Amino acid sequence: MSRIVLKSNDSLNYYPNNNPSDFTVKIPNLSNIGHNLKVALSEIIFPFGFKNVREGYNQVDFILATDEFKFYDDDNLIISSNKFHIKPDFYNPTSLIDEINAKINNEAIKLELEIINNRGSVAINKKKIPEITKDELKVLKDTSKPSIEMQKMPIPFMPFVDVETVEAVAINDEPVKDELEINNNKKSIAKNKIIHLKFGLDIAKLLGFNVGEWLTFDSEKLISPNPAGAYKNMSLLNVYCNIVEESLVGENLHQLLRIVNWNYANKNDFVFNPSIIYHWPYFIPVKHTNLNSIEIKITDSLNIPVEFIGDEPVVIILEFQKGE
Repeated sequence: MSRIVLKSNDSLNYYPNNNPSDFTVKIPNLSNIGHNLKVALSEIIFPFGFKNVREGYNQVDFILATDEFKFYDDDNLIISSNKFHIKPDFYNPTSLIDEINAKINNEAIKLELEIINNRGSVAINKKKIPEITKDELKVLKDTSKPSIEMQKMPIPFMPFVDVETVEAVAINDEPVKDELEINNNKKSIAKNKIIHLKFGLDIAKLLGFNVGEWLTFDSEKLISPNPAGAYKNMSLLNVYCNIVEESLVGENLHQLLRIVNWNYANKNDFVFNPSIIYHWPYFIPVKHTNLNSIEIKITDSLNIPVEFIGDEPVVIILEFQKGE
């Protein structure tokens, strides 16, 4: 039996674009080991840190509209719309909602999150803000020119509206309203506006919601249909290798070396470089022996390349044995 140790930071002179989830290592020709070989993954070591929100899967679509908005031929009911991207990084559900709120950048339309059961489901709702008091209304009504104190006063009675966009404030016994100039159309903006969000793949998975689905946040909180969690896509890792024979994975053939069950993903203990050792490795026939390099690719459960964080390399240990 022969062993080969592959590190993602090896052979950089030949393969300068090597990274921990996609690397190639130059080796002596495999035919020197023998022919009719089988190979198995006997150990894998990888960095603990990774980005669970990645470039290309980090978009948030945002619509603020009146409560009559129904997503078809209703452009005149949209107050504002936007698309923004969350910085690729590692998040838990709470820190991700904080990052989304920072991008929204409006106290009146921010979100809040709560864990609602031991399955990991979460509830997201519009963040509650206090109602303006009668005394505060009176100050506004009786003051022709805003004082310094008034300029610092929050305006919870005008949700979804930045201070700079307010044109007029009605101070009566009627509900407080304001008017905005949007696309040259005057729109009467009532107090309770509706937020609509659609999350990119990584964000939706992390928060436990369905990918590509518009979520509407009004007076009721939304409960995620799936468990939320920072390690949702990292419990299983696919390790591919260019020297093994193809295996049928679902409907397609892939050069899959092994599916790694990352049991560290559900633990709270910090492991700097998790190591998984297989004492009874599973051997796969080697397809090519006339090669002088081995290529490794690591993807998550959705078959998207893993983005590890930090300078520590991934280490793959292969064991070879001669076939019968």
